[in-house]
Amino acid sequence: MDNWHNIYITDCTGKKFFNTNASPMSTMSEIRNLKRHLDAIKAGKLAYVSVGIDKDTAILMLDGTPYQSMDDILDDDLLNDLMS
Repeated sequence: MDNWHNIYITDCTGKKFFNTNASPMSTMSEIRNLKRHLDAIKAGKLAYVSVGIDKDTAILMLDGTPYQSMDDILDDDLLNDLMS
């Protein structure tokens, strides 16, 4: 497990915000950290508005792919996937 991961927040502009690289051991910690930033962005906190991040399209990315944890998946979606 020596694959480092690139984690960042982006929006409709495609710019990378809070761009970080994390070792396999620290990846989940960095994801939690950036999810806190993403929550603040979505809430419209002034500090993040001034940076110019679009709160409606902001998303967490892991290695160039939108990150979705099991907590983010709705039970209905999970059930539908299992049934198909």
